[in-house]
Amino acid sequence: FRKSQVNPTLYKYQVHKSDIRTSEIKDHVVSKFNELSMSLVSTPARNTDLNSLNLFVKSFRTGSNYDLHVEPYNKYGPFYLQIFLTDETQGALVLPTQSQADEYLDQHPDQKDAYRENCKLCESQGHPVRYVGTRIVPKRNTAMVMRVGSAHYVEDYTVNTQLGRVCVSGWP
Repeated sequence: FRKSQVNPTLYKYQVHKSDIRTSEIKDHVVSKFNELSMSLVSTPARNTDLNSLNLFVKSFRTGSNYDLHVEPYNKYGPFYLQIFLTDETQGALVLPTQSQADEYLDQHPDQKDAYRENCKLCESQGHPVRYVGTRIVPKRNTAMVMRVGSAHYVEDYTVNTQLGRVCVSGWP
């Protein structure tokens, strides 16, 4: 992972085989994303020849996790997109403040070294880590877009349904 400049963070979720990258849904998602992003960056997201990082379907189930991390801009580009397909009361996406991140790491000391390495990688490429200070609880048909470089993690999740917390995700 480190040679390909991917963050060394531990995570566990299921990616589902789907035709989302060639479907009509993809056209709508990319169009709506471009409406938002074009005022911030001058290059539209691709709508053809998408790869598995650009758009995919994933789910979180009991035991799924995503440690505190930040994606490197040079590998993932400027934005991350997530569309929640289920209503949830748990498994929130947390974008902590600096002090919240420090508290989280105090509670999860096993993540400190990987997170520090992760931050060092991003900062060595000239992209400081952002600390936002928000918590997003999944709500069906709600889209979330964040700048790459924002520290985040997913809170613990226990499955209430067979599929779990399902979402469309990607780095357009």
